[in-house]
Amino acid sequence: MCQLAQAIHGYFVPEISHAGIVDGADAPLTIYTMPYLRGISCLDALPCQVEMDEVAEVRHTCFIRHLARYFARCLSKPQRTTTEAQTETLDGIQRRLALVRSSPSSIIGTPAWWELERSLPTLFGRDYPQVLTHGDLSRTNILVDEDTHEITGIVDWSLASILPFGMDLDCLFLTTGYMDRDGWHNYACRSLLNEAFWTEFWSASDVRDNMRQYQVRDMAERAAKIGAILRYTFQHNADGSPSETLMSDGALTWTHLQAWLAT
Repeated sequence: MCQLAQAIHGYFVPEISHAGIVDGADAPLTIYTMPYLRGISCLDALPCQVEMDEVAEVRHTCFIRHLARYFARCLSKPQRTTTEAQTETLDGIQRRLALVRSSPSSIIGTPAWWELERSLPTLFGRDYPQVLTHGDLSRTNILVDEDTHEITGIVDWSLASILPFGMDLDCLFLTTGYMDRDGWHNYACRSLLNEAFWTEFWSASDVRDNMRQYQVRDMAERAAKIGAILRYTFQHNADGSPSETLMSDGALTWTHLQAWLAT
């Protein structure tokens, strides 16, 4: 998948070399090497305060536009996949969503939840783009220039796979606000950041038709919420992939997810 990522995203994806396996690790621990990438992680770069000054807002908008170009490249390079592979992936998602549905979480049973489940056949339909999906597009895996906040690299492609477009788009939500002990907080300029994202995205992906824009955004945002549910409600395996064991009801990730699905 790294080679495919490099073909789509170019120098933003570092070349990876296998360097061996750690002896005696409880779970297999593989070592990889990659070239040094300039920049700092989004975790260190993006603010943890609702209000931004003018400089911070300009930097953040720059980052958001670069993020939009990343997703535009994904959409512009749809990937072929077999019916069998799609069916297997869809079955796995439906199985996990059924586990979430059986939990006592307050997000279950809401109109928004049922609407997401009804979206799955369309997301896996032949007319919806299946694209390379990072699988863990978090603040720690996106590097940015410390001064401008332009994206300089995207690392850790170990969970990459071919999925319906938008399954990683929860990254936009994660980078237009922040979570602390008091809960989720949207940035004061969140609406401006979202507008900057979609304006840049339509330009970079060359999607001009208004109806097409509505359809793509609507389904991508549904896919993003499904992707977030799968990532944030399940414990993770040793390799970082989601298991089929639910997080405890009081886990911070549930609070994080509820804040988003309520929007």
